[in-house]
Amino acid sequence: MQSDGDRVDIQHIRRQVRQLTKASKLLAIWLLLLSTIYLLVSMFTFWTFTEATFRDPSFSPVYQQELSTYAMDIERMKLAHSLALELVCLFIFWLVRQNKVLTKRQYTTLLVVTVGLTLFYILPVVYIAKKTFDDH
Repeated sequence: MQSDGDRVDIQHIRRQVRQLTKASKLLAIWLLLLSTIYLLVSMFTFWTFTEATFRDPSFSPVYQQELSTYAMDIERMKLAHSLALELVCLFIFWLVRQNKVLTKRQYTTLLVVTVGLTLFYILPVVYIAKKTFDDH
């Protein structure tokens, strides 16, 4: 038979778990908000990008074109990064939206999705680095 002391410990643990789940939910909302802002800013800069920014009479037209193309590639990379981050944040938010402790399967799924999207996140950086050091 359990004593009153055991019940207090269980209730204390339950309160701590509730606090942790609420904190994780608030952090997921905050992360989702930040990633959404990043996505919106990336979309805005991608859509408002113009080659006129790189027109300078002191540079050759070929150099201006290369610089413009390179900058557009960076804008594409930022858009891919923000989309990947938004997907990770949406998935995290989806997992913690209920006030429940996650199961081992959910943690494993979260890890697999995060690793996959991290690879998707890194590939544009590799592309830009390769393009930067090409001699074309």
